[in-house]
Amino acid sequence: LLEAASRTDAGVHAAGQVCTLSLDDAVPPDRRSRLDTARLAYSLNALLPPEVCVRCAALVADGFDVRSNVGKQYTYRLSTASTRDPLRRLHEW
Repeated sequence: LLEAASRTDAGVHAAGQVCTLSLDDAVPPDRRSRLDTARLAYSLNALLPPEVCVRCAALVADGFDVRSNVGKQYTYRLSTASTRDPLRRLHEW
């Protein structure tokens, strides 16, 4: 089961989305404490499309709720340049 911390609003780009992935059915309880999280991230990235990547994987305690235990940070980008940068048109005003 994959659960994300939140969704983004229309026109908003997420960087650093936090998700939880339940491995209860895939990893026996006696092996979970020895799970190589770097290898897990590497393996997941091999399966994901190029637009998505796992930057870090970590084990969390049972009962961890990604929606209530992770904060949000917003960044607003305002251009003060005299000309528009076409490569940043979707990411700044």
